[in-house]
Amino acid sequence: MKTITLSIAFILILITPRIQAQSSLCVDLAGLNFGECLAVLGYGMVNGECTAISGCSTVIDNMDYGDYFFDTPEQCEAYCTMSCIDFQFLDFGPCEAIIGYGMVNGECSAISGCSTTINGFDFAPYLYSSPEACGISCDPICMDLYGIDFGPCDLFMGYAWINGEVIPLSGCGSIVDGTDYSAFIYESEDACEQHCENACLDLATLDFGLCTTPLGITIINGECTMVSGCSYEVNGVDYEDYFYSSMEDCEATCIAVDTLCVIPEIIDSTSACYEIYAPVCGCDGVSYSNDCYARSYGGVLYWTEGTCTTGINEVNYTKVRFYPNPANNLLTIENPEFEEFTIQIIDITGKQILSTYCNSSKTIDISYIKQGIYLLYIREENNTVSIMKLIVN
Repeated sequence: MKTITLSIAFILILITPRIQAQSSLCVDLAGLNFGECLAVLGYGMVNGECTAISGCSTVIDNMDYGDYFFDTPEQCEAYCTMSCIDFQFLDFGPCEAIIGYGMVNGECSAISGCSTTINGFDFAPYLYSSPEACGISCDPICMDLYGIDFGPCDLFMGYAWINGEVIPLSGCGSIVDGTDYSAFIYESEDACEQHCENACLDLATLDFGLCTTPLGITIINGECTMVSGCSYEVNGVDYEDYFYSSMEDCEATCIAVDTLCVIPEIIDSTSACYEIYAPVCGCDGVSYSNDCYARSYGGVLYWTEGTCTTGINEVNYTKVRFYPNPANNLLTIENPEFEEFTIQIIDITGKQILSTYCNSSKTIDISYIKQGIYLLYIREENNTVSIMKLIVN
């Protein structure tokens, strides 16, 4: 592999919009001391992970970090690690004002509407101030941290790509001169190598010459693009490792968008959906009677026309009762039309928290489940499923 040294000024031109886009919501709090109290202040980013943080106060040296704490790990994950969702089927109202830029059908586009809020859920964290900021945030690149001084502390921060190699990194914190580099610091050598050894770098600002010889496919302004030129070298740096022989290889390696599928907060089981049968297959693999049921009852963000060829049959919303909601220690589910059915509780990231078989009525212990919003799946014998929003407090 070729050793590549990029100037810090050049790299910052590429990465600054992404950092600015995230900084208003998430700051890596590694290295900050909030006091020796055992009270849990909330959940925040620590070395790139959502972690429970204890202390006496969110204020340090007159700086209040309260805006970077979240009530649950799920909220922290949703706001800090899932920065891109596809807005293709979301309606923000008939207003023509541009409320921001976000992913629409896989591309960064201007989004118009009256408000960033739908059914009480604010999508502002997933909107960016410019198409460039959206593209860089949703197509993360690896940054060479050569020449950046993280301070004289001996705190081991993780592994980073430095001067073309994976190097253990120590310092006082990931923030240098107001810029947070935590996204480019990894927990293990393997993770760093996976992201950086064959890194994808946006080459939009580079001039490879006026020759018409095809050099290959690379990332230009966040998209895989065929590039022509005279040579892979620009100002003594060889960029050949960032070119691919096919569009498929480029997209498979470089276009990695973290796309949310279901957001429980937008579920509204009181919504009066129209009864026209126009089936859609949700991104969650569930078939819905129409797009209204997919959005309002399933919390699904995007879908395709027609029923799913695999997955779960038509959803049903009328027979099943569960209470109380919000729930605390015990949850009772009643499904009188089926002697046996399966209950699943899924968190906002899609992780299964509970799965159990039931008869027509059952009370289950949920005291161990953390506070937050979940999806309650009730799957019947014929593979039909009911999906409801469950709040645990």
